[in-house]
Amino acid sequence: THIIVAGKRLGDHLLVEIGHNRAKYKKVFEGQDDFFLENSILSIYRGKGLKKGDSYTLNLFNPLTLTAEPTSVEVVEKEGDLFVLETNYAGLSSRSWVDKEGQVVREEMANGWVMKLETKEEIEAYLKENPGHGVDILRDAAVITRRKVQNPREVDYLKLRVSGIDMAEFPMDGRRQILSDEAGGIVEIRAVVPNMEEVTTLPYEGPELREYLKPSVWIQCRDPKLRSKALEIIGDESNSWEAVKMLSEWVHENVNKAFSVGIPVATSVLANREGDCNEHTVLLVALARACGIPAEMSAGFVYLEDGFYYHAWPKVYVGRWVHMDPTFGQFVADATHFELVSGDFSAQTKLALTMGKIHME
Repeated sequence: THIIVAGKRLGDHLLVEIGHNRAKYKKVFEGQDDFFLENSILSIYRGKGLKKGDSYTLNLFNPLTLTAEPTSVEVVEKEGDLFVLETNYAGLSSRSWVDKEGQVVREEMANGWVMKLETKEEIEAYLKENPGHGVDILRDAAVITRRKVQNPREVDYLKLRVSGIDMAEFPMDGRRQILSDEAGGIVEIRAVVPNMEEVTTLPYEGPELREYLKPSVWIQCRDPKLRSKALEIIGDESNSWEAVKMLSEWVHENVNKAFSVGIPVATSVLANREGDCNEHTVLLVALARACGIPAEMSAGFVYLEDGFYYHAWPKVYVGRWVHMDPTFGQFVADATHFELVSGDFSAQTKLALTMGKIHME
C-alpha cells in the first residue's frame, strides 16, 4: 500500500492529509510547530559544521500514531571524518555515523541491529561469496527457546517465564493472560472459548465497546465495498460468534499467505488478497466491525518451530473477548499467542521496545 502524507499550514494550525487506496484521512494539529518527516531529519544539520556537543530538538511526524513525536538529536562523538549522533524518538534510541554531506553511513539500533551503507557492487560481491547467507529479520527478532513446544497449534494452556522487560508495561486481561508471579515473571495463558449462553446478536449496540466498531486510517470498516463483502459473507446470520467464524474462514481461505513489507490497509488487502499476519488481521478486524462485531488487533509473539516469533492476530467481542487467528485458520487462537500490545499499528510501535531484550522460557 502506498501511503501519501501531505500537509499545509493554516495560521497556527497544521492540516495533514493521509491518503491511500480510495480513502483519505484528515487531521488538524492546533498550535503545532512545524514538524519533520523521517527522511528529512538530516536536513537540520547538513552544512552546519557539526561539532561534539551540538544538540537539536524537533518534532518528527509519526505516520503510525498520526502524532508529532518530540525527538532529540545530539552529536556525541567524532570518529575520523564521521560524526556520531544519538537520536531518541518514540522511546527508542539509535546511533548514526554521518559524513560531512549529511549521509548516514552506519546506524546501530538499541536491539543490536546494525545497518551499513554499501554500494550495489559490494552487496553483489558479498552475496556471491556467501550464497544463501541473507539476513533473516524475522528470526533475528525472534526469541529462540531451549525447550520446544510440541504441537503448538493444539496448546490450550501455557506457562511462560518472561524476563528482560517490565511486564507492568504490557496488558494482562485477567482471563486469557495473567501475570501469576510478578517477581518471577511467570505468565499463564489460556485459550479462551466463547460461552454460548453469552454470545451476542448482531449488531452490537452497547455503549461500552463503541470504540471497537469505529473506522481508523488502517481499518476502514465503513468503506462501501468492504461492508458489502462482509454482509455478503455472513448472509442473514445474527449470532455474532457464528458470523465472525464465517468471516475468519473467508479471510483464511481467500488471502494468499505471503511475506509483506509495509503497513497494510484493510481496503487494499481486500482488493489484493495477499499478505502475512498483519494483512489477515487488519482485514478480519475491518470485516467484523463492518458487521457490528467489536474487534481489535493484538500483537506479540507466537510459538513456531523453535521459539517465539513476532505475530499479529485479531480478537473479537462475542459476549466475551475471544482471540482468533485467520492466518493459521484458528477460530480460537492457541495459548502460545502471547499478547504484548492491543490496538492498531499505532499501538504496535511499543513492540520495538522489546526487541533484543525480551527472553522467554
